[in-house]
Amino acid sequence: MKNSFWLRLGAATQGVLAVVLGILAVLLSAYAIIKARMPYNDAGNYFDGVTVHHAGSEYFYGLLALPFWALAVLAGIGAYRAFKRASRGDQSH
Repeated sequence: MKNSFWLRLGAATQGVLAVVLGILAVLLSAYAIIKARMPYNDAGNYFDGVTVHHAGSEYFYGLLALPFWALAVLAGIGAYRAFKRASRGDQSH
């Protein structure tokens, strides 16, 4: 019973971590897509009407989103496995 509690707590913690990392990954990916769709100005940089952004920064944000996606998936898989392990422990008692 005590072991099951800690497994459920760990699963919940990993689940929350997966959600937070997933939100960050979505935000970074969306920002990269938005930047990639901006029009160019005369100097070849992105211009959104107020600020000039350097060309190529959308690739940086896209690449930065990849580790967040990977960590979110790994945390989600870990949470699922820990929850399944905790559920099996409850059924045996």
